[in-house]
Amino acid sequence: MTGQTGKSGDNITYGAEIQRKMIHLCSLGIPIVAWFLPTLLAVLLLIIMFLVSVLIDVERARNSAVGKLINNHLGFMIRPHEKVRRGIPLSGSTWMLLSAVITFAIFPKSVAVAAFSMLILCDTVAALVGRRWGTVRFGPKRKSIEGTAAFFAVGLVVVAVVPGLPPLAGILGAATAAIAEALPGKWDDNFTVPILSGAVMVVVMWLL
Repeated sequence: MTGQTGKSGDNITYGAEIQRKMIHLCSLGIPIVAWFLPTLLAVLLLIIMFLVSVLIDVERARNSAVGKLINNHLGFMIRPHEKVRRGIPLSGSTWMLLSAVITFAIFPKSVAVAAFSMLILCDTVAALVGRRWGTVRFGPKRKSIEGTAAFFAVGLVVVAVVPGLPPLAGILGAATAAIAEALPGKWDDNFTVPILSGAVMVVVMWLL
């Protein structure tokens, strides 16, 4: 994700950011479809999608026809840390699908849907708000207060809409997601946001 950073931080234009986030929004189909499917079937489908995404990353790293096709048509949207220099860098999509597998496998469905929906919707809004109107920046990742506030606000809407979530669990889950998105670290926040926010919601529900 890392979309709240300034242009010097991610090296893609605002127009490319919009296109990237429109693709990101398509992932909203994952929690919607998973809500209606048996959990085991949903997880199996997500595992298949994750393995396909890994295969694409491998082919991209090998500079094969697949890699050339991706770089030629989508290279302007690829962030620096996702570009091939050495080894096989995983794309944000691959990290997201891995987090989806884990989230839907270990959390109750209402928690998994809320956590993963926050990853998609909150990140999209935070990235666009942060890059266009963000002025007050903080932390090593140079996130903006405006983008983080937008992330949290949309998160509150998400947890209010998903059935089966106690209000306190939802609020703390949204706060955790906003913090996780802004925290520095080696792990991709497509991976950490839903898992950390989901874990907090489960703990709060257990305590309640």
